[in-house]
Amino acid sequence: MSDLGERLERAHLMPAGPAQVAAIEEAVREADAEGLTNLQYRGRLQATVAYHHSAESAKAFDTFSWCLAAYDRGDGDPEYDMNLCWQFKWMVSSLTKFPDVPLDRTYAVLDDMERLYRLAGQSMNPVHQHRELVAEHIGDVATADEQYQLWCAARARRRVRLRWLRAHLPVVLPGLARPRRGSRGPCAAGAQWRVDLLGAAAGHSH
Repeated sequence: MSDLGERLERAHLMPAGPAQVAAIEEAVREADAEGLTNLQYRGRLQATVAYHHSAESAKAFDTFSWCLAAYDRGDGDPEYDMNLCWQFKWMVSSLTKFPDVPLDRTYAVLDDMERLYRLAGQSMNPVHQHRELVAEHIGDVATADEQYQLWCAARARRRVRLRWLRAHLPVVLPGLARPRRGSRGPCAAGAQWRVDLLGAAAGHSH
């Protein structure tokens, strides 16, 4: 592990707060200056976590959007795919704090979340959960109820799949293969919601 990688690891173990944020931001700046692609990506994923736990949602949008764009280009590190999926949940939950973001852009965020989860082979459980969350926030009872039912169904399918994997894991593991990496070509709406969201977040950060 490089010295910069070790510093990111130490920063990861620090308590959440300004000191941790500063340490990660400094490491990201150095990774950018040296063109260390993997550490640029990893560092920004860590920064998103640090911002989230320090109640700095506006900054988290910036680093998360950078990582998502890298993923779409095929430049993300597969080791951290699950981290990116998890952070998408934070981004959607934070949207309710930014009323300046238009509703159609919020739906575009949710569509992009679903796209990422499908590409990563993840359960649709969190997608339905967060579609329900947004629907409840705007008072769309019918959609909230529909998404809740889909969420329950996705959870049930996940439990069935987990039981099957536990029973067949020794057989399945040797044949598992990573999905082929490559350009994912984000749709225009996906690119636009990031621009709009960052603009709204910037307005709230001053």
